[in-house]
Amino acid sequence: VETTFGRAMASWPDPHAARRLRDSVSEAFHVDKEKVKCVAAPYRVCPVGAHVDHQGGLVSGFAIDQGVLVAFFPSKEVNLISSNFKGAVWFSLDKIPNARESEEEACWGDYARGAVLSLKKAGYPLNRGITGMIEGQANMQGCGVSSSAALGCALLLAFEEANNIKVSPMQNVKLDCYIENNYLGLKNGIMDPSIVLMAKKGHLVMVDCEKESFELIPRPNSMVPPPFRVLLVFSGISAALTGTDFNNRVEECNQAAKKLLEAKGGTAPVDARLCALDASVFQLFQCRLSVVEQKRAMHFFTECARVRSAVEHWCIGDWESLGKVMFESCESSIQNYECGIEPLTELISILKSYESVIGARFSGAGFRGCCVALVGSAYANDVAADVLRRYRERYPEHKDAAFALVAEEADGARVVELCDRYA
Repeated sequence: VETTFGRAMASWPDPHAARRLRDSVSEAFHVDKEKVKCVAAPYRVCPVGAHVDHQGGLVSGFAIDQGVLVAFFPSKEVNLISSNFKGAVWFSLDKIPNARESEEEACWGDYARGAVLSLKKAGYPLNRGITGMIEGQANMQGCGVSSSAALGCALLLAFEEANNIKVSPMQNVKLDCYIENNYLGLKNGIMDPSIVLMAKKGHLVMVDCEKESFELIPRPNSMVPPPFRVLLVFSGISAALTGTDFNNRVEECNQAAKKLLEAKGGTAPVDARLCALDASVFQLFQCRLSVVEQKRAMHFFTECARVRSAVEHWCIGDWESLGKVMFESCESSIQNYECGIEPLTELISILKSYESVIGARFSGAGFRGCCVALVGSAYANDVAADVLRRYRERYPEHKDAAFALVAEEADGARVVELCDRYA
């Protein structure tokens, strides 16, 4: 991916890139390349369903043709390097270090450490570690496309493959959540790993985060080929969500759920979530909430309704209505969830000025990252270049880190075949 304006590859992962990474592992660690395997885990976008997964809400999304590759072979310990990230990671399976408290080099190793701990805590026997190399898009880390979930899922699949462990996709979702929630301390829900793991090209993934179930909804014939392209415009602002107000927003939602459950006459559990209530209870007892809690609950109930509406539009090929729902989702994120930093809200304003942009919203919780938009297929490349130009003029301090990408849909995380006959 170029750091200015780029086009995602038509097929991901690129077989040549995967074989190149395999060969690099073979050369770096002096092992036959036939012993090296490769896992691919894509990044994701969420058209509708912002900030509700941690409350057990409904979300939607699909994977894009960029992501993380891990080439590896089984070994006694864990020994990992990266082709584009600093540092190296080494540890024994019997002694897993604590998560790093800073973002110094090799902090990406937290996901390897967390993956091992997650599998062991769940009772899976880990007799072998992995040795290998990780490759991802360095300029897309912290950009709001779930690069952390992609890395966590890729490493889980690698450890499972090395130990011949069979794990269901939903169980892997829970294992990845353990990495984020318990090892790293981020209070997010199951949306990101669900889409990374469950995605299928040409389908919208809808996840019920309360029931921990998902549905793959095929694109209708009227949308084949799709009349829109996925445009990602990266603000150049990246930060770990653990360093933002993300966890504070989750706590505000939990407090709203607790007060509503108590107002209804029940006993609120410590981990009360808004999915335990329906919108009618909120309407009846919202006066018991603070202004902030009212806004958070309002966003939850209206966003879940928007996901249902978006799925209906997807099913009948009404992409203009789908785009409208995306804009409404973003507006609620700004007004009710109060999460849009000024450069991102400006990006949304720029995107809204194009007739060919049918919908747009934040991607990256609104605290950093990018905006995702659906753009008429014939105009996507021109819009991408012009939006990026205007954004850089408005924020010259971010011009070097900002970039735009026109992406394709992709399949979810998996072990990929490395076959030289296609070279």
